[in-house]
Amino acid sequence: MKCPEIKTALPGPRVAKLIEVDREFVSPSYTRIYPLVAESASGLKIRDPDGNTFLDFTSGIAVCATGHCHPQVVKAVKEQADRLLHMSGTDFYYTPQIVLSQKLATLVPGSGGYKVYFGNSGAEAVEAAKSHYVNTNTRDSDIVIANNFTKAAEYNMGLSGMQAIKPEGGSLVLIASSPSGQVIHYLFDRFGTTITGDVSHKMPLPPHVKRLIIYNEYPEAKILGRFASTEKILQTDNWDQVMDTLGKEHDDNARVAVYPNADTQYFGN
Repeated sequence: MKCPEIKTALPGPRVAKLIEVDREFVSPSYTRIYPLVAESASGLKIRDPDGNTFLDFTSGIAVCATGHCHPQVVKAVKEQADRLLHMSGTDFYYTPQIVLSQKLATLVPGSGGYKVYFGNSGAEAVEAAKSHYVNTNTRDSDIVIANNFTKAAEYNMGLSGMQAIKPEGGSLVLIASSPSGQVIHYLFDRFGTTITGDVSHKMPLPPHVKRLIIYNEYPEAKILGRFASTEKILQTDNWDQVMDTLGKEHDDNARVAVYPNADTQYFGN
């Protein structure tokens, strides 16, 4: 099969009709940034209702990155469906859940003694992690440095470090260190938009955040499009510039709070 293979203008007539129905009945909160309607797929190839075929580099986003309809995955799903479609592991014991937990626990490096929590989403997993990983109160910090590993969908987690800045004002350094995840959402200022280009929400910085420094080694990541104003924001891929900026705006007595993993560390009340 030739791929990509474009047979109609994009979006095609069937896709365009489906998108119109979607606009009428589906919440606009989803970040669709281009008009692709998926009908079938295999491996890297994905086909829309108009017969257009594309290369899908997301590999079946939000699930296992094994490509679409991997034969082993399809086989396992069919076998499981023949045995049991659903069983709530929160209410009763379930053999596959027990076996998978044991396997995952043995794969984690360290001294052992791990337990496994199953969630419905990444956001749910992070909330659960917070309940086990709580920091002491650091609301009186002049500078907060937060290491943010998440993709753009969870970008606000690192920004919750604003809570740790003292009321009189201070600086937040957000280390946006992940090149992976929903790259299409945070490149090109497109995160938070619909396919019509309307921005659903732009984040204002509270007055007590005197400076937000976003350190990101990927200069093509135009993260600033998420904010209502960029007057107090510096985005840079140069750590020396981060330190120079902090040195000019704070003295040697500045109180600094460092969060090695801002995705799961809770900033306290």
